Amino acid sequence: MTASRVEARRIWAPLEPLRERVYRRIWSASVVSNFGQLILGVGAAWEMTRLTSSPGMVALVQTALMLPFGRGLMHTLRAAPVSATLAVLYLGIFPGALAYVAWAYVLSHGAAGRTSTLLYVIPIVAIGIAWIWLGEVPKIISLVGGAIALGGVVLVNTVGKSKMDKGKPVKAASLLFSEVAG
Repeated sequence: MTASRVEARRIWAPLEPLRERVYRRIWSASVVSNFGQLILGVGAAWEMTRLTSSPGMVALVQTALMLPFGRGLMHTLRAAPVSATLAVLYLGIFPGALAYVAWAYVLSHGAAGRTSTLLYVIPIVAIGIAWIWLGEVPKIISLVGGAIALGGVVLVNTVGKSKMDKGKPVKAASLLFSEVAG
């Protein structure tokens, strides 16, 4: 077997179980289940926003609705070390909240179409952080993918700039008055 065939087999190895009928059925059931969960979550969030304008209340109700699916949660919380529980809470609260605040800030200073291309930089930053902090040496395929993604971001934000509207921030008051007047 040639080196290129070995490399190709290694790349497709995670999909190897899908050759078996049982695994295809399990995978299909998982996809359908996750899609159903997504629809349920969106529907519940929509209904909650109709009932209240408080995002905090929506988040609390959504969390309460998901608790029945967390079988063994209390046992796991009791068995887990305090440091692990605090780490999970930290990761759930601070990076998530910080990401939303940063995203709102970026969107308020530019066009959504142009700023959304910055999301493609996230995996590149993650590769860099893993390399620096965790010592994980990136594989060639990760570097090539990162270069392609970065090239796309640069292309959209430089070459396409003259063709697209720069996008000015919209003031909330002017948006509100235009909705009321119109």
